[in-house]
Amino acid sequence: VLAAEAEAYPGAAVIMAGKDGSTLQVMLHTTDAPDKVMAYYRAKLTAKGWTAAAEMAMAQAMTIAFERGEADLAVAVLPQEGGPNLITLSLETK
Repeated sequence: VLAAEAEAYPGAAVIMAGKDGSTLQVMLHTTDAPDKVMAYYRAKLTAKGWTAAAEMAMAQAMTIAFERGEADLAVAVLPQEGGPNLITLSLETK
């Protein structure tokens, strides 16, 4: 279900995927800059009818919370010093 809404970032390696109740989560690694990753997901998700409800950019993380109908989808990029950046995708159905 999550892959149909927010596919893995191109070239990223999936390092974890799981489900906890009504929440699906995937973690990926990429060497691309956080701005590039966020622009990719913003374009892809808004094209699928998701609305950006909240955005936050800090040195330690960039996040966008999207909403559509009875679902929330959060995208976060956490820069990692000396290694690949961490992407988390989290889909929660209400």
